[in-house]
Amino acid sequence: MERKGFQKDVKRIVESTSEQCMAALQANAGQLGDVRNSNMEALTSNEKIALELRTALRQVLISTKDVL
Repeated sequence: MERKGFQKDVKRIVESTSEQCMAALQANAGQLGDVRNSNMEALTSNEKIALELRTALRQVLISTKDVL
């Protein structure tokens, strides 16, 4: 929680909407190759996905990197 930029990321995540989630799903649904390559790391840099959602995914990766 004290990581530099964490509060900014949380604010961006809170601003995400269900419409952005649906748009991200629709942007990838049924497109050959996208589903196969839509692992969480790839999604964090996918510009079709809203910045707020990419930020949320990045935070999940950071928060769980040492959890097995």
